[in-house]
Amino acid sequence: MADFFETGEFHSRRYRYGNAMLCQEFHEELEQFRSGLEGSGLAEGSIDILIRGTRSFLEFLEKEGICSISGIHHSHLNSYIMEAAPKNSGNISNVTWPLGKFLSHLKKQGKLPFDRVPKLPHPVCRRKKVLPCMEDAETSAILAAVDRSTTMGRRDYAIILTAAYTGMRISDIFALELPSIRWAEKEIVFVQKKTGTENVVPLSAEVGNAIAEYILDGRPKSDSRSIFLSTKAPYQPMSASGNRTRIIHKYQHAAGIERRAYDGKGFHAFRRSVGTRMLEAGIPVTTVSQTLGHGSPVSAKRYISLDVKGLMECCLDISPFATGKEGLS
Repeated sequence: MADFFETGEFHSRRYRYGNAMLCQEFHEELEQFRSGLEGSGLAEGSIDILIRGTRSFLEFLEKEGICSISGIHHSHLNSYIMEAAPKNSGNISNVTWPLGKFLSHLKKQGKLPFDRVPKLPHPVCRRKKVLPCMEDAETSAILAAVDRSTTMGRRDYAIILTAAYTGMRISDIFALELPSIRWAEKEIVFVQKKTGTENVVPLSAEVGNAIAEYILDGRPKSDSRSIFLSTKAPYQPMSASGNRTRIIHKYQHAAGIERRAYDGKGFHAFRRSVGTRMLEAGIPVTTVSQTLGHGSPVSAKRYISLDVKGLMECCLDISPFATGKEGLS
């Protein structure tokens, strides 16, 4: 409305509030830091974490009455980490990593107020919870709960089926554009949001038919290149809205699937299912990693924990050893 009264035109876009204005020196230094990161080859999401973390540190300095890089002392680093730690108990590296990167940037610019970049504390390795994949019966029930006679239903059915068959991240599915579907080659080509690298996945008949049905008989008329659009004007790309959790929760509820907080049964469970089924079929971990577009094969190893049959083959025979408990006999 402010834009409308000022310019006479209405612009449909999301505004983000909350970032405090930094002093001139800190603002300029943060922009220089951002420019250096954008040419470093880091993914967009990683750059966003570094910038947000650095801004948080600079805002902390201003609260301490420091408005100059030369005024930073070691005590400020310790105080900032102690203050930010309770809010980042799950991943303290989101505090120390941006701080270390920014200090390295200052050293490169010759502005570091210390002799060397301090060695920041690293968190100990924490246990990673093995989240479940989506069971075949659950996937079938969710798809059956979608009302494909409606425009929204045809869109949501195509989105869920694509996730279940390809293992693509939901952010990448939402960002798919019309040229991403290569019908003749039977493949989907896209640039991953998380890694910034191109990936190609097979286009099965089921997924292709669902997407085609939505495009031909469900997708609103729009000049947008994005495949999946909202059902209400101005028909924004799905990537511009927060609908990903609403979609999966809606059809899980309709299918009678109970959800608990942090149970891992969101859209990403479909991706874990694809990785697990590939391993169960005897496909090498490296191939699974390449198919899912991981930056490193190590990322695919988590699916080994879900391959119960394969894990049983790795178990040692304990029959030669005497056991005193019934459960081990």
